[in-house]
Amino acid sequence: MRILLDANILISYLLSSDSARSVAQVVELALTDDVELVLPKELVEETIRSITTSPYLRPRIPLSQLNAFLARLFENALIPIEMEGPDWDIRDPKDRYLLNYATSFAVDFLITGDKDLLVLEQVESVRILTPAQFLDLHG
Repeated sequence: MRILLDANILISYLLSSDSARSVAQVVELALTDDVELVLPKELVEETIRSITTSPYLRPRIPLSQLNAFLARLFENALIPIEMEGPDWDIRDPKDRYLLNYATSFAVDFLITGDKDLLVLEQVESVRILTPAQFLDLHG
């Protein structure tokens, strides 16, 4: 199974990795050999930028924690080359890159908390789910 986690999932995990939370369970699953995690460079950059520029996130997520987490992700992830894709007609154009990678790299599930993506439910063969929905299917 191949998955793509949105930046909001990675950030939520870093804010609270309480193992009982669905976000934590999904991220921990993504770090196992049972799942192939697709980790585009743009997603890593978005995560870093969001944390380092946010007055709320910056003091709550130390750079050492972020770097250690990214190192764990890189050990287990498929790092695709940068790519362009279709000009998806979606509510938030900044999310297009996620759909491009998900469809181009045969991702089964795009896991997100972003309502602009969740409203789509499915794009081509990619199902778009919250962490809780994903766990309900693959718990």
